[in-house]
Amino acid sequence: MTQLLETAEGEPESRPSLVDRVTSYRGSAPEDIPIMEAAVWRRIEAFIGRRWTPRPITFTVEGPGPWIPPVAPFAIDTAERWDAASRMWIVATAEPAPLGFDLSADVWRLSGTAGDGAFMPAEVAEAAMRLFEYSRGIAENHWHEGALVEGVAYKWTARALELSGAADLLRPYRRLGARAA
Repeated sequence: MTQLLETAEGEPESRPSLVDRVTSYRGSAPEDIPIMEAAVWRRIEAFIGRRWTPRPITFTVEGPGPWIPPVAPFAIDTAERWDAASRMWIVATAEPAPLGFDLSADVWRLSGTAGDGAFMPAEVAEAAMRLFEYSRGIAENHWHEGALVEGVAYKWTARALELSGAADLLRPYRRLGARAA
């Protein structure tokens, strides 16, 4: 039985912009929008197991057995196996399996690219927009000079993916073990 020990996912060069879909800036400063966009995409990507914008990713996995990458699509560039005797990573071949790889009883480091640049479905873009607008509304209505005005806003922020309706739209892409709240 394989076990995922660590995932190191890099940032994509760019993500789809939400700015052209923003209805109004109301109280938000336009320079804050890219920061909010990145936070929205990170939250969505933590919830789903699909990537559209390519980025580097490395998985450290302990074998033996079949292993399916938790993020798709995943194109492997380098497979390395830990050699305990020499205390070094040794370039090896991860045997392909129907849904992933069949790994030997070693610790493996599999590096490659997550995401393929394919067209993002409309429901994913809509989910991002809903979460963006919902999060911006919380910020505009409950933050003042860097502090929460009302403690209840913490609950609204923690459940933003669910309360904005984004989680429902993302259900077909959901990653096992991820929670909306």
